[in-house]
Order: sequence, then structure tokens, then C-alpha cells
Amino acid sequence: MSWNYRVAKKCITVDILKDEVTGEVVDSYSEDNFGICEVYYNDEGKITSTTERFIEPCGETLEELKWCFEKMKKAFELPVIDLDNIVYVEY
Repeated sequence: MSWNYRVAKKCITVDILKDEVTGEVVDSYSEDNFGICEVYYNDEGKITSTTERFIEPCGETLEELKWCFEKMKKAFELPVIDLDNIVYVEY
């Protein structure tokens, strides 16, 4: 199994109006959001899973943070993954 960081997009729906009496959504809009996620692959290079939420660079030391950031920068060289339409395979 291997993994890397990838740029991913997912559609977010935002409720913009609610009926004050019933609390029901009266109107909403959707927009694409982009972020970085971890992607895990099986031995054939097929995607088996991703992180559910977008992540940010972090580390317990400055060097770990730099390493994470450099790995994330490489994600921009790969195709964007559409999380709304991805088909996962079994590990």
C-alpha cells in the first residue's frame, strides 16, 4: 500500500435562507471547493481511500512541517481528484 497528497475537489451546498417559522431551507447554492487530501492506493495503484476532510501541512518540528509542505506541493503536479464521483476499490 502507498499514499500521497492530492488536490481534490468536492461540491459544498450552502443553505442561505431558512423559513423563520418552520426552519426549512428556502434557498441554497452549491460551489466547488478545492483542498489537499491524503490518498491511499493498493498494489495496483488504484485508490482505496482518502481522508474525509481537506488537510493542512503540520509537523511536530519545523523540519517535519517543511517535509509535509514539500510533499503537498507535489500534489499540484497530479490530476485533481473529484471526491463527489470517485470510485474506490478494495484494498
